[in-house]
Amino acid sequence: MSGAERAPHLVMGERAEQLASAHLSARGYALLERNYRPKGSSGEIDLIVERGVELVFVEVRYRRSSAYGAPEETVRRGKQRRILLAAMEYVAKKRLARRAIRFDIISITEGTGGPEGPILEHFEDAFDADLPIGSFVPFV
Repeated sequence: MSGAERAPHLVMGERAEQLASAHLSARGYALLERNYRPKGSSGEIDLIVERGVELVFVEVRYRRSSAYGAPEETVRRGKQRRILLAAMEYVAKKRLARRAIRFDIISITEGTGGPEGPILEHFEDAFDADLPIGSFVPFV
């Protein structure tokens, strides 16, 4: 399938991940993996990066506008659970159990960026693996 035949949401998702990756790189993060999906899992981690001793699992969320809510609000408990399970598998597979781990969300909203382009917000420590699944409250 050529780029012209790809579904628009896939193209926009890839573009959002590229913007997020560039944002992280400019802030000193090194990209380890992109679109990591353990075999037999329904979970996927958009970006896995590191900076110093921290290993960061990043969920990238994109919306054309915030008319129906902010992109980061869509990372609900089910999505968090799938990210956590995929992260646990990654850590075990790579033998990284002694690393500091963080879960971030990068929110990209297209329609409000004006001439500068889309608005990107980076939420560090957006949810925590130590908390019971479902205890994450969207950013208020």
